[in-house]
Amino acid sequence: MLYVMCGCPGSGKTTYAADLLRKIPHTVYVSRDACRLLLLQEKEDYFSREKEVFASFLAQICDNLQAGFNVIADATHLNVKSRNKLISGIAQKVKDFEVTYICLETPLATCLKRNGKRSGAARVPEEALKNMYNRYHRPTLEEHKQIKQIIVIKEENQNE
Repeated sequence: MLYVMCGCPGSGKTTYAADLLRKIPHTVYVSRDACRLLLLQEKEDYFSREKEVFASFLAQICDNLQAGFNVIADATHLNVKSRNKLISGIAQKVKDFEVTYICLETPLATCLKRNGKRSGAARVPEEALKNMYNRYHRPTLEEHKQIKQIIVIKEENQNE
């Protein structure tokens, strides 16, 4: 099973993924941000190595699925195009897998507040986060034949 996290920065994807990792046996966590941070040099633009980052992310997912592990793929996956790129890339290397999308739909104010507590490369510029928030489209079962289910977690505004 491939668990694909979907949501804006600060929506709670990584926290939810960590909880899922503890609950589901034989599961591996793959983070696109971790792939990026391993490749980037100091003061290099955050998106300067995007092709390499995606290739590393995809390779780790495929290797673990082929080895028989469940995989949690942690990245924003905000729209059909980004999800298509991921699923079609995996399907070229892994023939038999199912997908569960886990969508964290968190209010923009909460995402901004959480993001504001981050530092360094983990902190997304506020305007970029707002743009990402506005580009989010929830997945549908019709997107891919591999989709088994879509789980939507709607978080209400809260004081943190």
